[in-house]
Amino acid sequence: MVGADLRSPSEPCDDESGDRPALRLDPEKKSRRATERDAAKRAAWRAQTRAIAPDRFVWVDETGSDLGMSRTHSRAPRGQRADGDVPGRRGQNRTLITALTVEGFGPGLLLDEAIDRTTCDGYIIHRLAPTLKPDQIVVVDNLKVHSSDRATAAIEARGAQLWYLPAYSPDLTPIEEAFSKLKAALRTSGPRTVEAHSTAIWAALRTITPQDAAGWIAHAGYGPRRRRPKRSTRRRPAPSVPSRFPDAPPVIMLQGPTPILFDHLW
Repeated sequence: MVGADLRSPSEPCDDESGDRPALRLDPEKKSRRATERDAAKRAAWRAQTRAIAPDRFVWVDETGSDLGMSRTHSRAPRGQRADGDVPGRRGQNRTLITALTVEGFGPGLLLDEAIDRTTCDGYIIHRLAPTLKPDQIVVVDNLKVHSSDRATAAIEARGAQLWYLPAYSPDLTPIEEAFSKLKAALRTSGPRTVEAHSTAIWAALRTITPQDAAGWIAHAGYGPRRRRPKRSTRRRPAPSVPSRFPDAPPVIMLQGPTPILFDHLW
């Protein structure tokens, strides 16, 4: 039999030892990324923002939701499907545009339609710009509605700057992770009316803490990198073990005569 000398006694005939290469590659789920990404621009962005304090950044973006949001997983007896009721008519998609800083979410604007340049300008001019401080940096992606001379002028009038992220780089903005927590809260509450949906959004925004924001900002690569403390090469002194009998008298050593020898001890 071919390969009989290489096969273990318990191996089936169709799985012989040594029939695979040494480096085993298993099928894994593919993580897709846009081919339009520019690695040079992303590296330049990292270099440009490396020395900037995170409290100067104001990340602005928008996200959509509807009245049909529900949890994707549930519990059920083993062998049975978990069912959930969701409305067939989810209504019109609603858009939330807001800002994230180290303190959490900033001012927001909830729309009953998709965002366009007019509504984006209105949010920046009337809602965001009055809250900006000098030397802050407003960061947006390169969506066309974000490119506006009016919005840029309103931001610069407050002594702040407007920067654009490299194309197809959602991993460079921590607000994406904040929106993930926001939508998780919406799926849990499951609002089915416009009024309940608005209430759920504002309640979810208030759950974002400065600790959450700090974690997302650090995960996106902003702020000083934490270095692991170096291990000391010095040996620590052995810990002193306390006596089980702290009040016992000191041990007295008795010396016997030198000619006495003990061959065995019982």
